[in-house]
Amino acid sequence: MAEAYRERSAEQRPDFAPRPKKRRRAGRSPEEWVDWRSVLVFLGLLTLTVLYLLLLTNVRAEVVQLGYELHDLQYKADTLEVEAGNLNRTRQSLRSPQHLTELAADLRLAKPKPAQVVVIHDRPTH
Repeated sequence: MAEAYRERSAEQRPDFAPRPKKRRRAGRSPEEWVDWRSVLVFLGLLTLTVLYLLLLTNVRAEVVQLGYELHDLQYKADTLEVEAGNLNRTRQSLRSPQHLTELAADLRLAKPKPAQVVVIHDRPTH
């Protein structure tokens, strides 16, 4: 059939011609076209790149997590400072002479007589 096609004149041939078949290079097989050492090096570099990117992503996630923890700890520290200030003010008001005088009056306490007062020294005298 191909011979009949070739024998026709240019005017008798249709506008479209069948595609010629692809020819393989003589003497080289597909295994010879590929350099397997280069493929392995490429795959190794690709694997290392993916692992590196995963490591960077993991480190970035840890940084974000530590940032949240730091924020929470700072908030707790601020809250504790405010609470400590409130407790100090409460302690000072409870220890004030005015408050103690009012408390003694409510409990009907009297001032001690001079004979009832005992002085305790912090250091023994020699």
